Amino acid sequence: MIRLYTILLAFLFLSGTVLANDELEKNGSIKGHVQTSDAKPGAFVTVSLKNTKKGTMTDENGNFRLHGVKPGTYTLRISHIGLQTEEQEIKVEKVNKPK
Repeated sequence: MIRLYTILLAFLFLSGTVLANDELEKNGSIKGHVQTSDAKPGAFVTVSLKNTKKGTMTDENGNFRLHGVKPGTYTLRISHIGLQTEEQEIKVEKVNKPK
């Protein structure tokens, strides 16, 4: 059975912080890429924020984006029928841009 082994999240900073920009939108977005353990794209995998109603599905290349995420700490949940569910804690922070 193939299992999700590697979750590669492309965040705005290497620290794993996702930013919410008040000038563009009140909330942030989370984007990333899902791969299977054999380094193939995790196509059509469910990506959600645990204990919220926010969720999406990866495209055929394993890419995803969640919009309208309020600043806070969340558990990102990656799941698919027949694959092991993976979870990773992430943090969305508010950005204070200089005026």
